[in-house]
Amino acid sequence: MKPTDGSITRYGSIAYLPQLKPKQETKSGGEITQEWIKLIFSLNKDLLLLDEPTTHLDQQNIQELEAKLKDSRYSFVIVSHDREFLDQLCTKIWEIEEGKIKEYRGNYSDYEEQKQKHLQHYEKEYEKYINKKKQLENALKAKKQKAKRATNKPKKVSKSEAKITGAKPYFAKKQKSLIKVRKQCNLESINLTR
Repeated sequence: MKPTDGSITRYGSIAYLPQLKPKQETKSGGEITQEWIKLIFSLNKDLLLLDEPTTHLDQQNIQELEAKLKDSRYSFVIVSHDREFLDQLCTKIWEIEEGKIKEYRGNYSDYEEQKQKHLQHYEKEYEKYINKKKQLENALKAKKQKAKRATNKPKKVSKSEAKITGAKPYFAKKQKSLIKVRKQCNLESINLTR
């Protein structure tokens, strides 16, 4: 298949073991898979691409394939659901998620352990984010309430006190600064929700 984007450069020859092989009336699925395995090893290619290579194989044939791959000079890429097989042979696991490849060192068991640690790390980071967001939202709410209270006319100030020089400018200045804070809080509130 041609890539949808970019280019592919091959640095060697490739043999491919497909998951779906043509059926033969006189042979079982395991026998067909064994024939294909013999064929790809006889081609003497640099890289083996093995798509579900243990399909229809019994335990003895799986072990023989494992031994053959371990002793061979070939590099190989395996796509498989057989976790034991992957544990026996793999030194790297490539996980494709959301169109990106992430590499994990070791076999399948190592991958599962590393993946679990990554998930726990991300869950902790997400919890920290949620807690910080709540803290900021509460602080924002408190600032808004304080600004609203300060912009209201003081209840305990008598008319004569309000006429005292400096009282009006003081409240006007306080009101102005708190309105400014309230506007900033509204902007921060908008940014928090994005």
